[in-house]
Order: sequence, then C-alpha cells, then structure tokens
Amino acid sequence: MDIQNAQIWSAISQGMKKYGRNILAAVLIYFTIYCLIMLPQALVLYIFDFPKMDSIIVLIHFFISVVFGSTLYYGLQIFSFRMLRGENPGYGEVFIGFKNFKRIISMTLWLFLWYYLWSLLLCVFLSIPLITFIMSFIFLYGPGISQIIQFIALGISVVFIVVGIYIVFLRYSQIYYILYDNPEMPVRQVMRCSIELMKENKKQFFFLILSKLWWLLLIFIGITAVSIIEAYKNQSDVHIGIHIAQMAVSFLLTLYSCFISPTFYQALITSAKLSAADGAETAALEGDITGSTGDGGKAESESGE
Repeated sequence: MDIQNAQIWSAISQGMKKYGRNILAAVLIYFTIYCLIMLPQALVLYIFDFPKMDSIIVLIHFFISVVFGSTLYYGLQIFSFRMLRGENPGYGEVFIGFKNFKRIISMTLWLFLWYYLWSLLLCVFLSIPLITFIMSFIFLYGPGISQIIQFIALGISVVFIVVGIYIVFLRYSQIYYILYDNPEMPVRQVMRCSIELMKENKKQFFFLILSKLWWLLLIFIGITAVSIIEAYKNQSDVHIGIHIAQMAVSFLLTLYSCFISPTFYQALITSAKLSAADGAETAALEGDITGSTGDGGKAESESGE
C-alpha cells in the first residue's frame, strides 16, 4: 500500500477530534448491552453451585452470548466506519447486525473454524520437534530438569499458537467493512476478498496496531498494581482488581479498534482506487503511443508509395 502509517495516524487523529465523542458513546452502549447479555452467565458461574447446574444450559447460554456479542460488535464497527466516513449515522446503527443476522453468524462460525484449524495445525507441527527437544534434553542432563524444559516448551508452543491465530486475525480483519460495502456478496467471497486485500498489507497493519498499543499495557499494569496494593492493605480479594483492569483494557482496546480498523480499510480502498486509476492512465497512454506509432507507420508507407 502506498499510504504510509503517518498519514493513517493523521486521519485517525482527525477522526478522534471530529467524532471521538460519538464513537465513545457507541462503545459505551455496546459494553452496557454486552454486559447485560453476559450477566446471567456470570450469575450461573459465580453465584450458584456450578457442578450441580446443567452444563448444556450453560453452554447454550455461552453460545448465545458469543453470537449476540459478535453481532453487536459488527454494528459497532459499522457505526464507527460510517461515522469516520462523514455519514453521521444514528446510534441505532449499533444494532444493524441483527438485520443481517444469518450472514454475521455464518461469518463468525467460519472465523472460529479457521482459528481452531490454525491452532490445531500449529500444535501438530510444533509437538514433534518440541517433544524431540525435551526428550533429548532429558537424555543428556537427566530427568531432574524435565519440568523446567516442559514449561519452556509449553511457553514456546503458546507463543507460536498465539502468533498463528493473530495471523488469521490479520487476514480476516477487513471482513466487516467488505460485507457492509457489498451486502449481496457471499460470506466465503467476503473472506477471500479480505485475504486478497491484506495479502501485502498484514505487516503494515500489524505494526500500525502495535505502534500505540504500549499505553494499554501501561494502563493494565497500573490498575493491576493499584488493585494489588489496595487488596493487600484491606485484605480483600485481589482478583476483583485484576478483573477491573481487564475490563478497562478491553474497553479501551475496543475503542482503539473502532478508529484504527475502519481508517486502515479506508486507506486500503483509497490506495486500490489510486492504483487502478494509475493503471487505467498507463493503459490509455500506452494505447495512445501504440496508436501514434501505427499512424506514423501508415503515413510512412503511404509516402513510400
């Protein structure tokens, strides 16, 4: 893509200044509704005696929560996308995913399937060299060090699996906007378009996301540290503070994605249009040159006669 990250961040800054309050309000609506959807599950898991509950009911409710969460998230992203394009949608746009419910669910299930397959594939390919490494290390240094090596191998496996899943995320990161711009396009074709659109742009999008993500890590560390200190002073449960830190980071990360993802998609589309226009101009110029050469050759042949 010809558009640089500095230009994209400039567009994001302008979008924050113009539409920051509107998108912040939409994120608050999204989180409020999502928490209300998740509340019954939290009551089942943390208040009631979970082992005596029917696990099928819990799984069904979890599936419903995921389904509604993905549908709401689609609406939130489309609201942000339209707002950043200057279309000024209403807050009801957050619920637009329910108008296209079947396609959103189909797309979500396909994504879960690909995430699962990629993680399974990485586990299979990594297990053989890791097991060989562990066994050889134990053979050389004795069984006493096996537990340490197992932890190291597990850590390496987790890192590679997370990287693989994140690669899948990058490939399909533009599906919401492609689906919105092409409402009649089949879901599988939308996913293929996202892959094609991100083929040469995954690295740029990856570093664009990471370039400002460090402040979320600082916020999480800060809130967690304060929560641990307060819990130690008051002799209360430290897990509550960690959950608060996780919720705060999740909220900020969602708000962050509402600016960075639509802006990057718009930059991709703009770059693609510019490339297409340049290609058309080049083809027209080549046609003119070919036509001029042909006319010149014809004139020379006529003069020779």
